[in-house]
Amino acid sequence: MTAAGSSYEDRINRALANNQLREVEQLARQAFADSAADEGNLAWVAAVAEEKGVPSAQEFLELFVNRYPASLHLPRIYLADNLARAGRFDEATEQARRYLRLAKDAGIFATLGNTRILRHGVSHAFLLLTAAYTELGARSYSEGVLKHALHFDLEPDFAQKIQQELARLAVEMRDPANKVTNERWNAFFANGNGADGVYEACTSRGFPILAKRVDLLDGHFRFNAQFRVGESELYLLVNVTNENANILM
Repeated sequence: MTAAGSSYEDRINRALANNQLREVEQLARQAFADSAADEGNLAWVAAVAEEKGVPSAQEFLELFVNRYPASLHLPRIYLADNLARAGRFDEATEQARRYLRLAKDAGIFATLGNTRILRHGVSHAFLLLTAAYTELGARSYSEGVLKHALHFDLEPDFAQKIQQELARLAVEMRDPANKVTNERWNAFFANGNGADGVYEACTSRGFPILAKRVDLLDGHFRFNAQFRVGESELYLLVNVTNENANILM
């Protein structure tokens, strides 16, 4: 750590030892305003604020993610988890997907067991990615994501949580109403069938990010007869071009 970073870590740890969360918050604000504090310093500050229950912790998580959008430190995962807990499933899924894409592009999946932080981040991200889909009834999609995740060297605790979630999804899919909704999503993911209804389900429930994704996937189905929604699709991101057009890549 830099001298500035060490100083913040020492001072924050002292404040935590005395249960002075207000002091931790003030020190975190100072750190984020300090040009000498780097990505590693600020990742630690934001993560500790979240882990120790500092009331404004989410603010620091958001500041970190906005400042370091390509970072594989844990603030993005903590932010996604907070969003899911708050019922903001659309945003939680998006943050988790972005983390997994960053991890994939960095080539770390093959060596997950070598780095505790990355292993935790990827393990949790796969579970969080399913938040929006499960909430909207696309349980087979969530099941596919979780089964894909189990191919990797995940943290044992999260591998167990994923197995538990798979068991829960299996039970829920036996419900006739859930089965109907799930089949509607399956038909869309198979060939784009019923895209308008799926899009409307997203927008009416307040899932604009997933709605945009559905719209773009529909375009792929329409203009590419070979297009299929497979494992590679879960890593695709919605991006905006210089011409302000949305693309899936």
